[in-house]
Amino acid sequence: MTAYDGHNKELNLVFDSFYKSVKHAYLDKFIKDPVIDKDQANMLLIILQKKKCSKKYIHDCILTTLFVQAALDTHERVVIHGLGPESIKTKNQLTVLAGDFYSSLYYNVLSKNEDVALIRVLAKAIQQINESKMKMYHLEDKKGGLNLADIKVIYASLLKNISHLFHLSQWSNIIEEFFLLKFLCNERASIIEYGYRSKESILGDVSVTFSKKQLLEQLTHLIHVTRERIEDELREENEMTCYVKVRMYELIERYRIEKHCVVEEG
Repeated sequence: MTAYDGHNKELNLVFDSFYKSVKHAYLDKFIKDPVIDKDQANMLLIILQKKKCSKKYIHDCILTTLFVQAALDTHERVVIHGLGPESIKTKNQLTVLAGDFYSSLYYNVLSKNEDVALIRVLAKAIQQINESKMKMYHLEDKKGGLNLADIKVIYASLLKNISHLFHLSQWSNIIEEFFLLKFLCNERASIIEYGYRSKESILGDVSVTFSKKQLLEQLTHLIHVTRERIEDELREENEMTCYVKVRMYELIERYRIEKHCVVEEG
């Protein structure tokens, strides 16, 4: 059992709506279904329940946020060189179209609800995320090490901006630190399993500056530092800190297993 399980009933309804909406027979031939970040959905549910929002609002708010995240993630998978056989080019074009399709779904739901406030919040978050991604992909910005500020923006801006909308800005720090920890743990696992030029890694070109050993050491250090910052936030007990506490230790446990495997291989 994980921290996800506490809210399964409500969130499963949202997940069903999500996968029914993104289903497209032709796209399915070329690209995989988008993957839902359950931490993002659970933490958004905590925010909306804290403010006693209606069930319909909770459903639509989480659903549209998942559409936005799916659009951002899908555009991330486009191969930029444009080379290869015609089938690869077709897949690239469809990946771009799929990302635009998911993005249109969020706008469609919110425009029907005339929820201008949430449209503005999500649009602001999208702008911030894309600006940070552009910085990350600029090679010169990577020579000094990992840019943690941009990583936090990329992975936490949607939730951070929504928490501001509902006057829960005091949760911004723990949201950012948790998603940074999750990113660092996942990156470390990805580098160990696939190598540090994995196409799944946003840090792929960091290998220009760091060796694999150096990058793993840096990630390990950052995981410990981030964990300490989260533990500072956990001194105040509330709905969000309780969830983050459980999930943090689940991630750390997984990280320890992977570390043990590396020692054995060495």
